[in-house]
Amino acid sequence: MAALHWREILRYKLLRKFSECVSALLKVKSHLREAFKEPEERESLIKYIGGDLYPKVYKNQYDIMQKMMQAAADFIAEYKPVLVLNNNMSPEYEQEFNDLALAYDKLYGEYLDSLKTRSDFTAEVAEGHNKLYSDLMEMFRDGKIIFKDNPSVRRLFVFETNLGFIGGTNWAGIKGSVLSKDTQLQIPNLLVEIVETGQSTTTDESANFNIGPLTAGIYSLQISAPNYQTQLITDIKVETGGYSTVNAELEPEEEQDVEPIDSDLESDS
Repeated sequence: MAALHWREILRYKLLRKFSECVSALLKVKSHLREAFKEPEERESLIKYIGGDLYPKVYKNQYDIMQKMMQAAADFIAEYKPVLVLNNNMSPEYEQEFNDLALAYDKLYGEYLDSLKTRSDFTAEVAEGHNKLYSDLMEMFRDGKIIFKDNPSVRRLFVFETNLGFIGGTNWAGIKGSVLSKDTQLQIPNLLVEIVETGQSTTTDESANFNIGPLTAGIYSLQISAPNYQTQLITDIKVETGGYSTVNAELEPEEEQDVEPIDSDLESDS
């Protein structure tokens, strides 16, 4: 199996840190429930720590987690004297939580930078290839004029279709469709992303996708959707002048025994 791209490794680390943050938020929730018994006061404080964002937390929304960690850190700082009463929360937990929040912010920032870097690189490559295409087309037009009286040579400057293959990033890409492995039903509106470039798209209503332009090379395709296991397809060869076809089947996500944050936070008991 081909080695994972460095940005995919970074994304994996971010997911691991995301999971740690979920556990930390559950712990903060537990301290909150122990320290504040009145339902109305508890409900107000739940909103304080971003309770309205909790239903989204299991969808791997990295920016939402960042907001929730900041809100929880502010809550701990403001209510620490109450939280540490009766050995409910250790005094050292505030620093432990803040360190985790900072580590998550750092990883998330690195991940966002990696997306921007790849996007800029792709734009530069596309611009370079399009410039090459324009220069070659001009050369071919000049060649046909210069050698208008020499048919055998002039013929070499007529194959403009082949020139399109040389310069045409718009002619290359990856296309395909995605089905559910267990039901064989189409999966619309899922995310399809090229790992190496950061380019992404979503499947249409018929579960088809088309992503480009790309330069010739070997690519990895990551396909993800809610309630399905993310799939990484490697070693996809893209040749200048055509689209490579990739048809995928996603497996349903395995059930996990996790505490539903949103419903638990909203309960008054």
